[in-house]
Amino acid sequence: MALMWGETLSLDITPSIPQVRLSDEPFAFVRLRRNSAFTGANVAGLVCTFCVTPDEARVLAGLVAGLSPAEFAAAHDVSENTVRKQIANQWTKMHCNRVVDLVKLAVLAQS
Repeated sequence: MALMWGETLSLDITPSIPQVRLSDEPFAFVRLRRNSAFTGANVAGLVCTFCVTPDEARVLAGLVAGLSPAEFAAAHDVSENTVRKQIANQWTKMHCNRVVDLVKLAVLAQS
């Protein structure tokens, strides 16, 4: 499989249910995923992965996309103070103390 610039491959492996067997051996399902550095963050995935609210996940997706808190607030017609409070909540939930660490975790979780 040829990869383009900015793409990676991920390998997901999960065991099958116990009823699915071949010659009394358990099965595993394998999925090969193509990932792009240019794909935006998955808000639903961020909610599930980090136990943040959907609004917090949208702010995090904006940070991953390169928006500053002020730019995100202006683009989504919310107060910059609200955005900064949501970022502070994420620091607690995601055990970080810098925006760059939030972004790094979000990017790693999406790969």
